[in-house]
Amino acid sequence: MEKNAEALTHCRNTAKNVNRVAHATCLLGILKSADTLPMQLEAHEQYALRWVMPEEIRANWNERNASHDLDRGLYFLDTAVARAIELGFDTMSAPAAPAR
Repeated sequence: MEKNAEALTHCRNTAKNVNRVAHATCLLGILKSADTLPMQLEAHEQYALRWVMPEEIRANWNERNASHDLDRGLYFLDTAVARAIELGFDTMSAPAAPAR
């Protein structure tokens, strides 16, 4: 586990009519295995764990990023993938284009 990137983040709390600013840290953890353990979901949980390539995540987020709310997440994704490539763990992903 290592600290990979940091960014300032902001959001608007509409209920209180105030802007919020926070410090976000991206941690990179490399799993030793893709094996998963069975999960017992609670009644309201409707999801399943699925492994995907970074390109699929990036494409999904880009589709929903018209207002640039996900830019920070995309930045964290790109820096994590670049570091995994650098460490030799990711041999399938293409490095992301440099940020503008």
